[in-house]
Amino acid sequence: MQSQSWIETFINPPKDARMLKIIHAWPDDPAQAARDIAQMVRQGYGGVVCNQGFDGVTCDASMDGGYVESAFKWATFRKGVELADEAGLTMWLYDEAGFPSGVAWGITLRDRPEWEAAGLFAAETITEGEGVGGQVHLEIPPGTLVSAAAYPLAEGVADLGRAIDLTPHVQAGRISWAGGMGEWRVVAITSGPLFEGTHTGVSGVPGKQKYINLLLPEPVQQFIRVTHDRYAEQLGGDLGRYFEAAFTDEPSLMSLFMREMPYKPLPWSDRLAGQFRERYGYELMPVLSALFIEAGNVSRRVRFDFWQLIGELVSDNYFGALRSWCREHNLPSGGHLLLEEFPVQHVPNYGDLFRCLRQLDAPGMDCLTMKPAQAPWMVAKMVGSIADLQGKLHTMSETTEFHELNCSPPLAISLAEYRGTCNRLIAGGINKITTYSKFPELSDEELAELNVWIGRCCALLKGGRHVADVAVYYPIESLWTAFAPSRHWVDEAGPQAERIAKLFEDASNALYKSQYEFTYLDNTALSACEVSDGKLVYGELSWKALVLPGVTTLRSEAVRVIEAFWRAGGTVIALGDVPVNTEQSFPCPDLQALSANIFDGSDNGYRIVDDVATALPATLVRDFVKDVTVGQPDSELRVAHRLIEGKDIYFIINDSPDAWEGDVTIAGVSRGGTILRLDPATGDATPIEAGRPIRLALGEYGGVLLVVDKTNRTITTEVTTK
Repeated sequence: MQSQSWIETFINPPKDARMLKIIHAWPDDPAQAARDIAQMVRQGYGGVVCNQGFDGVTCDASMDGGYVESAFKWATFRKGVELADEAGLTMWLYDEAGFPSGVAWGITLRDRPEWEAAGLFAAETITEGEGVGGQVHLEIPPGTLVSAAAYPLAEGVADLGRAIDLTPHVQAGRISWAGGMGEWRVVAITSGPLFEGTHTGVSGVPGKQKYINLLLPEPVQQFIRVTHDRYAEQLGGDLGRYFEAAFTDEPSLMSLFMREMPYKPLPWSDRLAGQFRERYGYELMPVLSALFIEAGNVSRRVRFDFWQLIGELVSDNYFGALRSWCREHNLPSGGHLLLEEFPVQHVPNYGDLFRCLRQLDAPGMDCLTMKPAQAPWMVAKMVGSIADLQGKLHTMSETTEFHELNCSPPLAISLAEYRGTCNRLIAGGINKITTYSKFPELSDEELAELNVWIGRCCALLKGGRHVADVAVYYPIESLWTAFAPSRHWVDEAGPQAERIAKLFEDASNALYKSQYEFTYLDNTALSACEVSDGKLVYGELSWKALVLPGVTTLRSEAVRVIEAFWRAGGTVIALGDVPVNTEQSFPCPDLQALSANIFDGSDNGYRIVDDVATALPATLVRDFVKDVTVGQPDSELRVAHRLIEGKDIYFIINDSPDAWEGDVTIAGVSRGGTILRLDPATGDATPIEAGRPIRLALGEYGGVLLVVDKTNRTITTEVTTK
């Protein structure tokens, strides 16, 4: 946004701020491609997401029809890109034939099947008594046997130190054991390919293809060679000449079963045990069962170390490799992961969402619904937070009415609902909307209207920095320590993991619904914060309050920052449990003592156990005033706040199908200054007097942008006529 023309940019938003249509393959006929481009321009689109066509082709290298091996398809792709470039369209480069990215229509694994995603599989049962009464017959999962053992239980906790090796009792694919005195947990662990019941085995496109192992660098490098390198060969080394960013789609470890299976999975590679020993200084194999079953503090320690290593390997091997290649070709790397909406699912899919998305220059998400009430604004906030913490300019959401189209009968979606969904994403920090949506209920004129609305909001809110008083910790370490694998989705992740995720969601919703702006912080950001004037400070960002949702485990660096922040008068709020573990001690006596001190009811340390939705906002209001106060506390208004080129910009949306009218007050604005009210529907810019409540009337899923100069300098001279 250029300072000398920011109003003009708002009124006539550029193509790179509008929606991009995901088309994948360009038409083989250049005349048809030109007609398609002309239609997109009429409909108000800003550009396309595209790739070399893969419809109807194979990965047979002997045929001139294989994906990324067809001279004809490459010619079609080049011509489409040239036509789009001539039309001034913004383009993103999609890196796969369908999803999830990495398989390249089978080419990546074609000559190297040993690079297929691998896992550990566990079957378990409990026996009680001795002799016939405790007889165990346990089917062993498929694959190579890794271990078979029985562990005595005390109050549900397995004693790994008193294990009985049951390998001699394995015959014909099952354990047959008479049992021992008392209660025992019997566990059989095997290793093998991860495919049946996984994302690619259930719903991958095209077809059901075996997936690569993200714990190994070699298959990712092969994927880059057979796809990315060929784009550079076809269009030249400077891919930034044509594309704003690259897009990778839903890579994961495949260690989550989307179809119920009789055993539980974990990600694996033949190198992992050695990497674990190198990283942590102890052997993984003797405590492997602690990843699957409850073994007290042993489980918490091993799970923390295991998932930390998994997160590092995925982020470095896959996302780090893509970023390095893209930067060599003048192209920001972008894309999104799988099932970002559910924090518990972050663990088996990739270990650590924040760590992986930090490796992308243009982090993203997807939104599979266009009904605003279901739109995952929390994911948008996570993506926006990562971008703000790292100063990244581009954020993206892939959008589609997938859920509505798969209802019977399909659900209609109105223009207002499309707008309301995009409002949620933009308010969360997304500034690029890419779409598969067909907009069946909208005319070309209505679609153009939607594109202009999105363009105006994204153009005005892109760049600068996020302004928030509250930071919410991303409790991935605590989830690691509590997480247990499941036979179906994360149904058996465990009550503690579910509780942490629920508190994280409850805290987020409480802040969102009460108009508190906030930023998600992970360990990397929190550990690097400084404390100044009672605030957490990270570069240009700062926060007055830190919320710890269900956080039981913190790294030592983060503990030191939290203690300093609290002692300087910063507000620290624990939801549910309080921190008791560090990366070295489970539990840590020093942290236990510190938590007892912070959360003993002192002036700026709080612990909320129940009714987070009411108690969290009520606690925050004791210590500071919100940026935007709504006259009607229970309204459906939501607020986003950015500081761009010296101007505070507030995006206020009506997150409801019902019209809203009332007053809002912006903190810190004195009389004599100027506020501009910008209407994304019309482009109108209306100066209003600062220092008094602002009357707003917002229709169904409506919105308004308020631009404030808190120095009291007038900004009316920058307004031009439409």
